[in-house]
Amino acid sequence: MDDILGLALRPVVSCSAPASRPLASSANISFQKFSADRIQLPIVLDFHSDRGKKDIRQWYRKQPTTRFTHIEYRKDIDGHFKHEFVVARLDNRTVCRFDRRAREDVRGHALKDEGTASEDSAHVIVLSDTKSNACLDESEILMSIEFKKKQSLEFMLAVCHAIQLHPRAKSYSLLQYNCYFFSWTLLMTTYRRALNWTLDPHSEEKWRVFVDGLIQLVQVERCHSLNLDLNLAHVQLIQEPCPLRRLGQSVEDVSWHPTSPVNIRIDTPTYDGVENALKAFTPSMLSGNAIERVLFRSHVARTLEREIRSVLRKGCRLAAEEGIDEEWEVVDYTDHDTPKFILNRTPKGSDPWYLRTRRKAERTPIEIHDELVTAVFSPSNYWAGCISGNFLLNGATREQHVQNYIQKRMLEHFEQVEGYGFGKAEKLVEQAEESMTEIWVSAVGLMKHESQRSFRPQNRRG
Repeated sequence: MDDILGLALRPVVSCSAPASRPLASSANISFQKFSADRIQLPIVLDFHSDRGKKDIRQWYRKQPTTRFTHIEYRKDIDGHFKHEFVVARLDNRTVCRFDRRAREDVRGHALKDEGTASEDSAHVIVLSDTKSNACLDESEILMSIEFKKKQSLEFMLAVCHAIQLHPRAKSYSLLQYNCYFFSWTLLMTTYRRALNWTLDPHSEEKWRVFVDGLIQLVQVERCHSLNLDLNLAHVQLIQEPCPLRRLGQSVEDVSWHPTSPVNIRIDTPTYDGVENALKAFTPSMLSGNAIERVLFRSHVARTLEREIRSVLRKGCRLAAEEGIDEEWEVVDYTDHDTPKFILNRTPKGSDPWYLRTRRKAERTPIEIHDELVTAVFSPSNYWAGCISGNFLLNGATREQHVQNYIQKRMLEHFEQVEGYGFGKAEKLVEQAEESMTEIWVSAVGLMKHESQRSFRPQNRRG
């Protein structure tokens, strides 16, 4: 089994091989003077030790520029395993390359669940560095993004810092938190920061219009449900094996009545509960700075759908908990507004009709919930499309292709991992997106609080 596993993972293990020249010793960083034409060595990004933070601070301060307008997602061409990394094209015709590998002395532990020590690095490559540029030429560009405004290496360092603070991503994991994950995270977070999503200035008004549409849909379902009960009640009465008679009328005349009194009384508070819950509901992304915590635009739709489902469930549950027993007790079969049925006898071996009717009534809130979920989230329903939440964000969705491409790469990788027998691809993608989002939030926090960015020199603003 170990031989088979080793053979299957052999292409992946080569990820740990260095993609560029050997990394510079951090002890030598302080003695190197950087210039636009001087060849530099990569720096190991160590945000845990005081010495590592000092080295990063010196490295950042000595760079001729830290601004860039292009970022590239790259993959090595040669080798069984295609190592992936990110390159930022600086505005002085140099590039800064970001890589992740397992630390050389502990690579054998990369298959463990907890992973092993990672070695994240940054490398500014000047035009005269022919060897490093030749290594770049041995890779292909998977995606290139051009920014309208110049971005800073400072944020990319903040993301690397956040990765090393993350409880799972801080360790190199051969199948999850590897060079792929590192590249996906750098690309997505840098791109997301450049977008600077904001809420539409009329988002609250648009939300109320959206909710009014959902309430109208609930009202339509309420009418549909009553009509459905009419047909079911009619069939039930006709097929009842015991004699039934309605006071003053024959059984043939019963079809005109919409539903039984119990279902009328149960349906009404259930639908009322759902409508009231929708009226009182405000999505989380309209509260505070919630939109700032979103990395993937698709998560806006996911969060909004989850919250709407919760509201529907809440409205139906309250009706079930508070309404059924109370409504059952006050059912008055002498009410002149409801039909009166008298059971002459109960068939042998059958429950009394009122017990069967009560059980039907007790299931009604669940049935209503299922019907509403089907109606609201049906692909053919206009409101299902609006649940993407895009109408609440300021700006178009032209950037969606970047997210889609990254998610496609993630799925392809984790489907291979699933093929090796290590988990399910869908779950692994979900975990990766969750970790990337947590890293994004952490990096944004680091950028807001300068005191936490120990690598940032006080005299540099870019």
